[in-house]
Amino acid sequence: MIREKRHLIAIVDDEPNSLKAMRRQLMDSYDVATFNSADELLGSLHKISPSLFILDWLMPGKDGISLCRDIRKMHRFDLVPIAFYSGIDPSTSNIQKAHEAGAQTFIPKASFSSFTLMHIDTLVDGYDRMSRYLRHQKTMLSVLKHDMSNLLTGIITGMHVLLMDDYFKNDQVREETNTITQACDKLLTLFGDLSEVIVDNDRNINKPLPCVKVTEIRASLHNSLRDIMRKVIIEFPDTLELACDPVATARAIHYMVRFVDKTVSQHIDLLIRSGMGESGVTFTISLHGNFKECLESSLINILDLENYDDRHDLLAVQYFQNYLNQNNTDISIIYNGTATEISFLVPQQSQDQHSQAQPDTVFSSCAAEDISVSPL
Repeated sequence: MIREKRHLIAIVDDEPNSLKAMRRQLMDSYDVATFNSADELLGSLHKISPSLFILDWLMPGKDGISLCRDIRKMHRFDLVPIAFYSGIDPSTSNIQKAHEAGAQTFIPKASFSSFTLMHIDTLVDGYDRMSRYLRHQKTMLSVLKHDMSNLLTGIITGMHVLLMDDYFKNDQVREETNTITQACDKLLTLFGDLSEVIVDNDRNINKPLPCVKVTEIRASLHNSLRDIMRKVIIEFPDTLELACDPVATARAIHYMVRFVDKTVSQHIDLLIRSGMGESGVTFTISLHGNFKECLESSLINILDLENYDDRHDLLAVQYFQNYLNQNNTDISIIYNGTATEISFLVPQQSQDQHSQAQPDTVFSSCAAEDISVSPL
């Protein structure tokens, strides 16, 4: 099979001689990255994109089974095969443990043979075929999204031109025209979200993100949350900056607000705030009262995509879950005795990920904005 690129294999083994032997056997056909421990690999996964993981089973500290489970929690490696190459007894019980942890195969470490190399080639070729198929599908979806976005933009532009005509100054006609324009605007936003979920969800994690002010995120939220039928206040420090995709972050917060709005009684106001901590910037939605239990119950239900049956919210759920996965973060829900707080962290990029140092944050300058008030 002709491959489009030279694939990287990541090997983890605490025995240096075994690592050297594996590298020697594979280096003619593959790029090889070797690691002496599970922690060493986990600390490097933000910098590499392997096409195959080969793990030893018995290692000091975190063993191969635990490492395999950790890798499977990282959704960007969902399609990447994992093989155990170990001297442990290849019993039915051990093979079952390997498969339950997320591995595709178990290769005995008796000796490196032509069969072993063929086994590895088969795993990489399968991953290569699936990756190429998905790339082609995403390319077609990207082209479709681009073409439909252009058509919608044309409709919006045409409607704005029509509104300049005296005929469209009639209140009823203007109202109907504005409805069409707003619907097209929402469709454009949904196409952007769909692109983020289907086309761009495997974007290069090594690519440095721009350092932006949270006020850019606030401006985007201001527009997207106007139709929330409750009072929403945004408090973001004017001087706070972080390395992130501002559009994706704003949309993630948007969908988190929608989740809270759907779950909690509408007479309760929402406060959205941000703050810098040791690990990055935390975005929090706060609402007065104890809603921790009902929010946690709803969250568990909607994040279980395989069993979630509300198709209306499927894009929102997948978008937010992808955002959490890409930032290697999660949602926290706490009740502090007065208010319920739903938070997620946008980690601060390390120096090898982002060349710009993050500025110190001053919290004294903080703009609060009331963007939506429930009608009487």
